[in-house]
Amino acid sequence: MEKIASERRFPPQVIEALRSERRKPISIKEEKYLNDVYIGMTSRRSCGLFVGSPKDVMELLGALVRDTKRDYPLGELRRETELLETYATQRGYGSYTEVSFARAIGVSREQLQPLLARGIRDQVTYAAVLDEMLAEGYSTARDFKQLLAYLSDREAGAKRGSNAVVERDRRLAASLAASQEAEARRRLEQQAFDSEYPYEAVISCGAQQRHLSLMPCFLGVSTGLNTQLELRTPDQYGMYQATDLFKLGREIPGEGLKVSLKSPFSLRAQNADKNLLLTIRVIEKASGRVLFIKSAAQFEAIVVGF
Repeated sequence: MEKIASERRFPPQVIEALRSERRKPISIKEEKYLNDVYIGMTSRRSCGLFVGSPKDVMELLGALVRDTKRDYPLGELRRETELLETYATQRGYGSYTEVSFARAIGVSREQLQPLLARGIRDQVTYAAVLDEMLAEGYSTARDFKQLLAYLSDREAGAKRGSNAVVERDRRLAASLAASQEAEARRRLEQQAFDSEYPYEAVISCGAQQRHLSLMPCFLGVSTGLNTQLELRTPDQYGMYQATDLFKLGREIPGEGLKVSLKSPFSLRAQNADKNLLLTIRVIEKASGRVLFIKSAAQFEAIVVGF
């Protein structure tokens, strides 16, 4: 069989638009060489539809009819530009021009919207605004996120009678002040909490002085015997099973379960694991001093109180 060659490929968006228009799933072939399509359509790997230029379609059709003695129905003639617009609409774009613009600057459809809303609809305009941003000293990088901030600050500056740089500095100063205020408030809240809960118990389960996981020290996997943790403070009492321990505080990877405690308190825990050590440290929050530390092997208990 003589080789049938085709020099052009259709954009994948054209193929995708055609595929999505069909009610039933169908294999669509658009190969670099018509010879590959010919083989596919005359073998068990037969494709369902071929997309190509009128010249390619007629050349392939002639070869198929000549060699198979069968009739092959021709589909409708579609304009490539029409299919590209279909592709764009299916993906929520206003046009394929928007698709091309978004891909050229490396943004998603959602990220493109603020630019479109400001009349920036092509690479030339986009590049001009970037140049303007750099010329004003707003940024030293041709960065998309910086550009969005610049456009927002430029609009705010137009309303205040200033410029983007002034508005950027005003915005950053306000953000810094709000951040500092929030941090000061958090510190005060933490100080009040630490005053009410002056101690921290760090409960760990591991080997070589490193916490691995709290659960093994309370779930006796090898023996079937589970152990508990008992805690008494001025306003609460509890006997905690392994699955309830995390109600007491946060388990920090590599450190252990951190539990804030009021004074006075008493704490008792027993180790259920034969390989790992259960360790309890009590720390005075105000000074950071370790007031108590003890480890326990399997079935040994640790009792501490302050």
